[in-house]
Amino acid sequence: MAKTVRYIFMQEYKPTVIESQVFSWLETTRDLFDHNAVVSVVSSQGGQLSKKRVDEIESEHGIRYYQIALPGVIGIRDLILLLFVLKLYFKHLGAGSLILQSRFMLFSFINPIISLLPKLKLVYEARGTATVEYKYSVDAGKISARKERIVKLREKLILKYSDLIIAVSQKQKDFFAKEYGAVISNKVLVIPGAADPQKFYYSEELRNAVRERMGIEGKTVFLYSGRLDKPWQIPEEVFRTFRHIHAHIPNSFFIVLTPDKDIAKQLFAKNEISDSSFFITYTTLAEINDYLNATDYGILFRENLPINNQASPTKFAEYILAGLKVIISEGVGDFSEFVREHNCGQVVSMVDGAFDVDTQKLSPYTSEERERICKLGYDLLSTQVFKVKLRKAFAALR
Repeated sequence: MAKTVRYIFMQEYKPTVIESQVFSWLETTRDLFDHNAVVSVVSSQGGQLSKKRVDEIESEHGIRYYQIALPGVIGIRDLILLLFVLKLYFKHLGAGSLILQSRFMLFSFINPIISLLPKLKLVYEARGTATVEYKYSVDAGKISARKERIVKLREKLILKYSDLIIAVSQKQKDFFAKEYGAVISNKVLVIPGAADPQKFYYSEELRNAVRERMGIEGKTVFLYSGRLDKPWQIPEEVFRTFRHIHAHIPNSFFIVLTPDKDIAKQLFAKNEISDSSFFITYTTLAEINDYLNATDYGILFRENLPINNQASPTKFAEYILAGLKVIISEGVGDFSEFVREHNCGQVVSMVDGAFDVDTQKLSPYTSEERERICKLGYDLLSTQVFKVKLRKAFAALR
């Protein structure tokens, strides 16, 4: 009987991303394929993991883990990639189907060629919208019309030749339909940044234990999770908002989960928030739920820009599954409306360099309310919910 083979292509190895967004979804559909493998695409300058680390990954997850170094030069890069894909294709020539799943626009320029290969199917995970991201990744005066055309062509090709497109929000799907036509939109399956309910959940016992261990019983706790070293993360505005909250809620306490611990500490000092009112750490995915349970309000702030209007941050699902109310800025993908519709937090806008959080509406809420929000997350934002849709879509490709 012919075997069905899948290779998932991703950019380099980033622990939190690969655990929450690659391997968790791989597990969801693993049994549909006779062979699963992950291919990490790194720059020719480096980025490859050691053989020991690769062996550990393969042993832990029960998959093959490959690494391929590609130069940044268009043309040479695509030729090397084409040869690599052809090698995989002929290696599995007797397979029922060979599915190449990519988390970025890797195959754009070779798609017209490889799409002609019998039994080969292409899946594109549109983690972002390339044309929009390009415009907001460079200063307005430095946008290159040529580069913009190339980015749009790459996006058009990857969407046109993919057999299945996974979008992160309905707003992103609507954008694809507007820019590239309904035919593209018909191939799009919306799978938001969902979270694993086995890793993110609410437990009153866990909440009490963690708060006691941290010495924050009786505090109103706010949590920020993410990096702080890029302008688009608006760290100054986030911490000015913390200052506003702290001024109006004297017993407030802030947990910041970030690798940029020095930046966080400097910003707390700049905003005159004492050391006794915050805790900064960077932890593993397995430990994040402890801190979420100890928290009252999750923070998710973005500028109200097109790049964020189509986004779907996984941390939102993690917050909701842990039963947290979320203070979210206006225009974050489909999630700002989610908060309004389900009454699970507060939607805010930026005013004079900070977000207009209504502190009078921030008060402790019951365990029953947290359980309601947790169930909401399980029903609407958990990987379990989208497992059926995803499995059905992949099964159709076999």
